[in-house]
Amino acid sequence: METFENDVTRFLNRNTKSFFLVSKECGFTMLMIIPNCGTICDLYRSIEMELDATAVELYKNYDENKFKNRIEKSNDISIKDFVKELRNMDKKKPIYDLPAPVVYHLWVKNNIQ
Repeated sequence: METFENDVTRFLNRNTKSFFLVSKECGFTMLMIIPNCGTICDLYRSIEMELDATAVELYKNYDENKFKNRIEKSNDISIKDFVKELRNMDKKKPIYDLPAPVVYHLWVKNNIQ
């Protein structure tokens, strides 16, 4: 008989999604799972819905109490291409070691005026 854990494991092991650990400055963190065929706008929208916010900014890094390398909201960049950019151009490494799923850490700033 199938169990919930089996369903979750099968869902997580699919190569059709990308995983992002998204953190706020206060320390709140959430795991976002986005289809590779989606866009940066889809990632933004998912985060906005999760935070119940309409104005957020995403960043690739947060260092010395500063957000760095803003991710522009775009329908032209797929999640698949964005992950390639993180890995190849930004030399960003996944936060967990294999065989865990590949998860990249991003930062979010909300309540933008």
